Amino acid sequence: METLSIQQPTDTREFDKTQDTIKLLGRKWTIPIIRELHNSSKGKLGFMELRNRLDITPKILSERLKQLKEYEMISKKIHEGRYTTVDYRLTPVGGRVWNTVNDFRKIGRTV
Repeated sequence: METLSIQQPTDTREFDKTQDTIKLLGRKWTIPIIRELHNSSKGKLGFMELRNRLDITPKILSERLKQLKEYEMISKKIHEGRYTTVDYRLTPVGGRVWNTVNDFRKIGRTV
């Protein structure tokens, strides 16, 4: 049996940030939001598009989007005009997170 060697973070702040990221990913709606942004044919989605695709309350969606932006997993672009619109898209960090989540999904199918 292969033994995995996991390098422990030497900085406790780094460890805390890792734990916080895992907690965020475990919160309801986080992964579905990342999935929808990843699967978007345009590479971006507006607030209402996400809300309609997920049937999520505006309050929870706003909270999760804010958290994902704080963790640099998504970016937010505001388009000013007659009607102000906002687009969200995955950042490279968010893309790596999606790949990791997808790897876990594949592992889950084999267990």
